Amino acid sequence: MSTLPLAVSKNRNITRNGTVRGSHDLCTLAETEECDFSKLLEKPRPLSLERHTSFEEKSSSELSVGMSPRHSVWSVDIPSRVNEHFDSLYSPVKSSLATPRGDHRVEPHPSVPEAWDVLRRSMVYFRGKPVGTIAALDNSDEKLNYDQQDVEGKEFIERIVKRLHALSFHLRSYFWMDMKQLNDIYRYKTEEYSHTAVNKFNVIPDSLPDWVFDFMPTRGGYFVGNVSPARMDFWWFCLGNCIAILSSLATSEQTTSILDLIESRWEELVGEMPMKVIYPAIENHEWRILTGCDPKNTRWSYHNGGSWPVLLWLLTAACIKTGRPQIARRAIELAEARLLKDNWPEYYDGKLGWYVGKQARKLQTWSISGYLVAKMLLEDPSHVGMISLEEDRQKRPILSRSNSWTI
Repeated sequence: MSTLPLAVSKNRNITRNGTVRGSHDLCTLAETEECDFSKLLEKPRPLSLERHTSFEEKSSSELSVGMSPRHSVWSVDIPSRVNEHFDSLYSPVKSSLATPRGDHRVEPHPSVPEAWDVLRRSMVYFRGKPVGTIAALDNSDEKLNYDQQDVEGKEFIERIVKRLHALSFHLRSYFWMDMKQLNDIYRYKTEEYSHTAVNKFNVIPDSLPDWVFDFMPTRGGYFVGNVSPARMDFWWFCLGNCIAILSSLATSEQTTSILDLIESRWEELVGEMPMKVIYPAIENHEWRILTGCDPKNTRWSYHNGGSWPVLLWLLTAACIKTGRPQIARRAIELAEARLLKDNWPEYYDGKLGWYVGKQARKLQTWSISGYLVAKMLLEDPSHVGMISLEEDRQKRPILSRSNSWTI
């Protein structure tokens, strides 16, 4: 077979290893067959990360790696590849391979590289990682620009932080229940009206349920379900209290008290299967009113005092963050004795969680995953950092129980 020269492009050609040659160099047909033209369409490979990223985060990362001026592949090593990258993206047909000297190269529109440059400059980074782009780069003074919202944004952030601090104080003060707070409510005076009032929500002491006096240990406490005018919901909610620990809504003292309560009331909150979603169960006709008369929600069943294995991972994470993993190990051992044998049910019924739920589905994936995540957290406690938030260490405004009401 003859080795007739074949023009790849008028201004640039490709060698055996796929690199670009000068405009006067030609390659043979045999050399062309050995070339890997697919490399022309390849984008620079993104940096390999140690953790898996979502699709959106990965897309932003690839864009920043490919277009950021800080990346050496683009701005230092081979800057000429920028134009080639644009060409390959928007000019897949660089020449006509059927003619000896193809002059039909499709040039990208001048606005294409300019658009990529503007997009690169509009990237917004947080802690060194791209998180998106700003809406506009227009720096003219003719009208309000998105860039000018940076100042307004800082003001809003300051207001949000101030509000979050006030809300945290509110929850830590008025939603927290321990022996001292219970005794204070028991002695509340009603009909107090002023910023100095102690009973700010006018909670009537007679609304205290009988069970809460027996349930409250001398050491321990928890966040109640709700605070409303004239009364409080004193139910224990596992989900809310565990998340209060993981999100650092609870102070260090409150975090310790929550786990003290779990240990002191192990029979009530854990029993034979961790863990009660709510305590105590709503009985008599009240459960029909509050749950929409769902037949699954009879007392000590389903959402009305049922035991849910999926909550095991939240309990484990809260225990690890507090430095008390032995509580989680004890709960996991209880679950391991039952879950596999019972074919991984959705929930358990009964005051102690002895019975598989009346309508519990078997092989429930969140029961399985809750157990597996709990085991993984115990094996490597550092994983808790993925779901735990540390308390904001910024300077907090000085608040009291009286002036927090007006913030």
